[in-house]
Amino acid sequence: MGVLTQQSKHYIKPKTDKGVQTLNRLCTAAEKLFHKQGYHATTIVQITTKAKVSNGTFYIYFKDKLSLYKYMLEQYSHEIRKASSMAAAHYSTYYEKEFHGFKAYLEYVIKHPGAFILISESLYVEPEFYKEYYDHFSTRYKASLASGIENGEILDCDLTTAAYMLSGTYTFLSMKYVLFDKRKSISDDEVEKLFRIWKQGLFAMTEALCTESLSPSKTDCCERVESCKNTL
Repeated sequence: MGVLTQQSKHYIKPKTDKGVQTLNRLCTAAEKLFHKQGYHATTIVQITTKAKVSNGTFYIYFKDKLSLYKYMLEQYSHEIRKASSMAAAHYSTYYEKEFHGFKAYLEYVIKHPGAFILISESLYVEPEFYKEYYDHFSTRYKASLASGIENGEILDCDLTTAAYMLSGTYTFLSMKYVLFDKRKSISDDEVEKLFRIWKQGLFAMTEALCTESLSPSKTDCCERVESCKNTL
């Protein structure tokens, strides 16, 4: 984890290169400990011991463990956005940008499983942090989606719903790859499995059968499916 390049109210910015290195050691130590034993079970003494600095040094940068936690959430958010943006910058269509941006996101959390766990655990450490993280993520996503809609590249839809749908999908696929499968890498073919569903539409096969209403009754849709089968 690198030092956050933007200002943050949760830490005191180092004034020297040595201070930057010390801050990095504290964050690296905290990431490993939070990943291994969780936020609540980790103490400041454990963090400073693992970082090989004095307890007093910790308070030069952070007023308490929660401030460190907030800083790390901000840093992860910044680094994830940066990784996705850099990967997407080489492509022109919205589909390509989203595909490679998502792959970069997965590669980041696979390489930094502690980041994913820290973000997820924030729901229990401080629910407002968790909400702020995804609200911030959603706000940035909506701007990107709006551009895609304006260019005629994606469906004209509710931006908030779409932003949280994408965020939710990414979060739970990350959970599978990072926590359950403990993956070390991700291939284009695996990312394509998700994007094929989005591109073709999960309910595309029933679109012609349910054209009269966006919310057809179960009976109505079943009757149309049977009618379609009888004509085959």
